[in-house]
Amino acid sequence: MTFDDGKRYFFDGFTLDPTERSLSRNGEEISLPGKVFDVLVVLARNPGRLLRKEELIENVWPDEFVEEANLARSVSTLRKALSDTGREHKYIATVQGQGYRFIADVSESMSGDLDEIAENTPETPTSSNAVVRIERPRWIIILVALSVIMTVVWLTSGRFFTADDRIKTLAVLPLRQLGENNSALGLGAADAIIRKLNRTGRLTVRPTSAIYRYAEQEKDSLTAGHELGVDAVLEGTMQKSGEVIRVSVNLLRTTDGSSMWSDSFDMPSKDIFSIQDLVAEKIANHFQLDLRAPQNKYPANELAYEYYFKGMLSLDQRGYQARALPQLEQTISLFKKAIETDPNYALAHAQLAYAYIWAGIFVDVENPEWAKLAMGEVERAEDLDPNLAETHLVRSLYYWGASGNYRVNDALRELLTAKRMDPLSHIEDYSGILAHLGLEDEAQQELEEGLRSDPTSKSYADLEVFLPGISGDADAILAKQGSPGIQSEEPLAYLRKGRLDDARKSLDEELSQAPDAPFLRLYRAIYLAYKGNADAAEAATKKVLEEPDRQGEAYHHTTYYAACVYAIDGKTAEAIRLLRRTAGTGYPDYPLFNRDHLLDNIRNSPEFIQFLSEQKAQWENFRREYYEQN
Repeated sequence: MTFDDGKRYFFDGFTLDPTERSLSRNGEEISLPGKVFDVLVVLARNPGRLLRKEELIENVWPDEFVEEANLARSVSTLRKALSDTGREHKYIATVQGQGYRFIADVSESMSGDLDEIAENTPETPTSSNAVVRIERPRWIIILVALSVIMTVVWLTSGRFFTADDRIKTLAVLPLRQLGENNSALGLGAADAIIRKLNRTGRLTVRPTSAIYRYAEQEKDSLTAGHELGVDAVLEGTMQKSGEVIRVSVNLLRTTDGSSMWSDSFDMPSKDIFSIQDLVAEKIANHFQLDLRAPQNKYPANELAYEYYFKGMLSLDQRGYQARALPQLEQTISLFKKAIETDPNYALAHAQLAYAYIWAGIFVDVENPEWAKLAMGEVERAEDLDPNLAETHLVRSLYYWGASGNYRVNDALRELLTAKRMDPLSHIEDYSGILAHLGLEDEAQQELEEGLRSDPTSKSYADLEVFLPGISGDADAILAKQGSPGIQSEEPLAYLRKGRLDDARKSLDEELSQAPDAPFLRLYRAIYLAYKGNADAAEAATKKVLEEPDRQGEAYHHTTYYAACVYAIDGKTAEAIRLLRRTAGTGYPDYPLFNRDHLLDNIRNSPEFIQFLSEQKAQWENFRREYYEQN
């Protein structure tokens, strides 16, 4: 890739010189691989503009056929080099399903400016008393004039913010209804604004699930903004007077509470949902955002809307295993009430289907009726609206589980269809399924995107613990010691690191609190196998395998840990049988199989080599499909 404009680019202390192919920060050189450097150049030359993946690939790899995975890896490497790896990216923002946007403030100059000044300086006497007069080159005057013109245009366009005013993260709080005790309209207005703004790629807007609790709390807006970790918070009120509703909104900067923008307007109160869309349009127009969000789909009345949002808040608090069933039944009841109020509310049918499939896979795992109920609601939702991402997500979970015969390729296809239709919905499910399919980097990227959009989500917090366990990342697990939920993973992490004494101590502590936990008993069996007590290890393993399936879809983890026991004992045939069962029941994690030290004793056997070859081929197909559709 060549550059002929001779410009240098400056942002946040960085100096980028494409001609010299150099990048430095505050005078310190930063080394970048060739194509990674080229990606940075293309981004820096187009600040603020959405660069679609195809455009970036065409510019950086013009004469090569490359997959989008190459671009994703280059962007990841570049972010690390720029120290842009936090939850809130400072330089390179991902626009889900589309591409990237360089969000840093970039200025530019010609690379040869100083040399040109020196060359155009007339010779003068060298006496120490001589006054040196440098004639200002005409290009400086032109540059200053252009700068003034561009500044005027930018200021008058309405898009200008000072450095202190510019915001990257926003929370839209439920608009409060003055004189009424009904949160549906105000919450609906916030939801409409959030849905529209979040798809522009210009702002990270907290999702509706993150702000619902503020609909019924008398909490100061700035306090809410600090809790949600945003740069700015949008508050507002709605007051009905006769046939008119007055809406007032105020954008507050969370650092000092100052008002960045405010407005008020009166509208007829005939159609509350049209009012919500109009409020969103006015706010988006103020920031000159390109609204490409799909048309919001509303129910017949606001009571169904209120039940629906209460159901969504409850759904975000869902848990695992039988102890989570009472709470999930409350979620199901709320969605049912929304449907009873409006039988044609497609989204309520779709989310009820999701609650059902979650119950069947992760909570009440021995009851096959949940899957049947889920697919019945999917069909009803699709009859009402065939363009819902949520129905594809439910189908993905269905295919991934026993009810769908572990059709993981169909599960991935439905998952990617759902993501393409709505990139910001149920990121936790995308991440969890991708991790089980061995798409570890992709799963982590999805999780990071989810945490950026909603750092308060319980589901994302759970995934931060679960993902290292799924991928067998012992270092990540031990680095999180003390975090809620991580303790039960620590014994296996110690075993993977060969720290048997630490593993034994951790096992004793965990088993004292949960002596019947199948995973912990298998970890002890792995410990016994490492200590050379094969008979005791295998006896304990068989006992767990012969018990009723109390782990539901997590049973593939049970078979995997059992395979590790037999692998340590050198029982290749039994280990391979259990590994095949693991891979065939929703957990074909090739990277884990390829690196896990627990399998080292059978790694050179022909049977394992054949198994690993098959898994690699399937994994490569998963990656190919992911990047083709993502």
